[in-house]
Amino acid sequence: MFLGLILALTPWYAQAQTISELLPLDGLNFFVNYDGSPAGAPDGYEVSYDPATQTISYVYPETESGYGYAGWDFRSGDLLNLSAFSALTVQLTASDFVDNTSIEFAVRYSGMDSDTKFNVESAANGPVTITMALDPSLKSAVEYIYIKSSKAGKLKIDKLSASQEGQLDLSFDEFNPGWHGNATYEYNSDLDLGIISFNGTGSGDNWIPWGWGNEGRNFGEYDYFELDFAEACSTDITIEISYNPENQYPQSIITAPAGSDFVALALNKDVPSEYLRPDNGELGGGIRDIVIRAQGNEPSILLVKRAYMAKGEVPVIPPVPYPDLIVTDITWDPANPVDGDQLNFAAKVENIGTLASPDGVKHGVVFHIYDANETEITATWSDNYFSSIAPGEAAWLKVKDVNATGENGEGTGNLWTYWTAGGPYYVQAQVNDTGDFTELDRSNNWSDFFEIKDLGTGIQSPSVQGNVYVENGILKLKGYSPSATATVYNVQGQEQKNDYLMNGIYIVKVIDNGNTSIHKVVAK
Repeated sequence: MFLGLILALTPWYAQAQTISELLPLDGLNFFVNYDGSPAGAPDGYEVSYDPATQTISYVYPETESGYGYAGWDFRSGDLLNLSAFSALTVQLTASDFVDNTSIEFAVRYSGMDSDTKFNVESAANGPVTITMALDPSLKSAVEYIYIKSSKAGKLKIDKLSASQEGQLDLSFDEFNPGWHGNATYEYNSDLDLGIISFNGTGSGDNWIPWGWGNEGRNFGEYDYFELDFAEACSTDITIEISYNPENQYPQSIITAPAGSDFVALALNKDVPSEYLRPDNGELGGGIRDIVIRAQGNEPSILLVKRAYMAKGEVPVIPPVPYPDLIVTDITWDPANPVDGDQLNFAAKVENIGTLASPDGVKHGVVFHIYDANETEITATWSDNYFSSIAPGEAAWLKVKDVNATGENGEGTGNLWTYWTAGGPYYVQAQVNDTGDFTELDRSNNWSDFFEIKDLGTGIQSPSVQGNVYVENGILKLKGYSPSATATVYNVQGQEQKNDYLMNGIYIVKVIDNGNTSIHKVVAK
């Protein structure tokens, strides 16, 4: 697993390495102690940086505000060229602040009289993420980049990343921590990836969002959202985007099947990128929230390399080659049971997927049997089929199969004894019930309900050589000679005409070549 993870991360690390080379965290070389003045600022003001912990310390006189800077200075050599990127994002952890502080993450371009800044008002302590869009016409000549705090305290640089040209990375630090459904998130700095854990409680309840509410976010210049996985997702992953004003526009939704390496979703370009907020009359962003949802009830972990907005054509999620088994029919033997018969169930299993099911692996089927109230009374199973089923092909999987060659012999499931009392009875089958191999969709592994009855062919006596049944009210004989005769009686022993038999139970005497047999049949 870890080898695959490392290989999958190669492009992401390659990009991060480039940024690290341009802006090394152990190479901050620009410190200004107070309001633009270098060393020699008023007593008590000092800015320092510890490369071992990647922490900037801002020391100001008690109760005083300051404007200490720390960053990278390129004025003494070649200017920094950031043409390949559209934005920079710094993830910080604020500590030792006794009051809220204003933090600026800013860039100064060559020839400009003022800096381009992104300001954020943060809490006194805790995570802070700042994204700074780069000026397209000036980003090839950057003089310096800095991080500034207005109050005394410490800022640890957890991560510095860059969005590629035409893209804008979203930080997972912006996940709304109190608004989620049975999911948690943490960032692994060693692997440089996010880990989303879904606990699997309740189908559809496993989700985690970027939630901006009425404030919204303006992503009007981008065409789609993409989430890249460090390892193929183990369950279906759905992305849902909601828009402002709330409930005015339909959600954008897409699902990537299990086994996908990414999911991408087009933004609704009919939604304005900004709107007038109803709560305060100010401008808000057009996107209200982005939700990542894991489908199904199984706990799962999603390893995320990157989440970002991008321009251009939306990438198509490629179909994942997987088998996909369904149950299309159920039969039983004998087909026309009488009291005391032991039924051998069989399920017709078809592969509607794009990959053959694995050879040498058990293809199990469980048969659930229900009474007239559709309450399950027992179950049996087939565990004797170990052969591959090709796409578009089908196989019959039986409880007992004398021809089976699998490791379970003809099968360990039990035959079910049929009795008319307490009926009617129903049977439902589920293929791959124990999840012995991965499928595209296991939610479709259940069959419809089948009523255990004569299937329109009557009830056959065990002693009969042929078959006696009622079809459209007319008694039929199958497997007898053309000279065979049949006499029909009702349950009171009265002979009946065989022109049309009403619904009910009849006794039939068949004479064929001097041999007599008695049958009970049901007309329905």
